[in-house]
Amino acid sequence: MDDFVLTEPERTFLAELRARAVPYMVVGLTAAALQGANLTTVDIELWFPTLENPQLDAAARAAGGFLVSGFGMMPAMLGGPLSDRFDIVTHMSGLGSFAEEAAHARRVTVDQVELDVLALSPPSADPIPTTWRSSPRASRSTRGTTGSSTPWLGESATTPLPPERRRVAEPSS
Repeated sequence: MDDFVLTEPERTFLAELRARAVPYMVVGLTAAALQGANLTTVDIELWFPTLENPQLDAAARAAGGFLVSGFGMMPAMLGGPLSDRFDIVTHMSGLGSFAEEAAHARRVTVDQVELDVLALSPPSADPIPTTWRSSPRASRSTRGTTGSSTPWLGESATTPLPPERRRVAEPSS
């Protein structure tokens, strides 16, 4: 039996986003963990430049879920089997625009699904390895996190994804 990090609806949704050319990036602690930070999180924050793309809701529906656009103080969210771990983000403080950050996004494969991930260090800084190492080290950058001077939030022991399940590629030019 296969052991997956993502559920079937989550894999379907993320694959549908790519197939439908919906721009997004994984951000927050999940982005940090996917780039080698030694931490644990269960939520997956997805940054979309806009929720107006009809292909976003179509991707959610293909996975058995749906998009709730939010209003007033209620944030946008995904419903159905996608509601447990995905959080939708439409604005990020302390970063460039979505387009500026997307130009430097890293491509990471998890459970055979390619994800666009916010790069936690600029391309000119100490680069993240292109393949997963058995002893990950946390970058000293805090881009996309809380902005504290601490390299990462905690020193929890985690079990990293095995190399065949996690590969990081340098940003495309």
